Amino acid sequence: LKRAGIESSMAVIGQYGFVSDNSGTVMSIDLKTMNPVWNVSNMDDSDATITIDTEAPGKHFLYTGNEVDLTGPISNAYFRKVDPITGEEVWKVSRECFGTPINGKTNSGGILSSPVIGKAQGSHLVYTVFSRVNKQNKGEFIAIDKKTGKEVFSVMLDNYSWSSPVDIYDEAGNVYIFLTDVFGTIYLLDGLTGGIIFKEKTNYVFESSPVVVKDQIFIASRGYSILSFKIKTIIYTYKYI
Repeated sequence: LKRAGIESSMAVIGQYGFVSDNSGTVMSIDLKTMNPVWNVSNMDDSDATITIDTEAPGKHFLYTGNEVDLTGPISNAYFRKVDPITGEEVWKVSRECFGTPINGKTNSGGILSSPVIGKAQGSHLVYTVFSRVNKQNKGEFIAIDKKTGKEVFSVMLDNYSWSSPVDIYDEAGNVYIFLTDVFGTIYLLDGLTGGIIFKEKTNYVFESSPVVVKDQIFIASRGYSILSFKIKTIIYTYKYI
């Protein structure tokens, strides 16, 4: 391989592992024998971890996306649903994305973070973020119907995002999405409509992904800070805007 290396984590179903690499492939590996099962093109380099969805008992699908790196600095990035048994593509959604020159190198656009599988009221949706969808370095958060591949809604972000979004649920099963962009804006979205419930610019740089514990969101910023947000406070503010 011209660019050997893996910067994502492995996803596993039973004895089979699935991983995307820097050379632009997605691989299925039998973890008992360590032999490859299939190897298909992922269009370009990918650092984002593949996400597994169980649509029915014993029926799984993979969700993966690529950066605009080898094909850059301007090219299409693809978010794809893949059959884990055969490696065949079920559907794909694409955006033209842009690389940004920094110190003689190109900072890639495309899909830089892992997708989110909707649950409860949002179980028909999968969510992803395309980064640097224009020359202003904007990001675009998109909700997609898992069965059809049809885009349900999209939300333009102030900047691109390396951070993976997280899904949050209330007692009724309503889905909310918390995500950030790289230059410190935090967003809480209605996961069914894309409505912006809360948005605020902070003075931090976010490159890591948040985690949710009960009613709190934790996220580390670049540097020495870890931030915590109370979810109930955010939703309470929304009700009275």
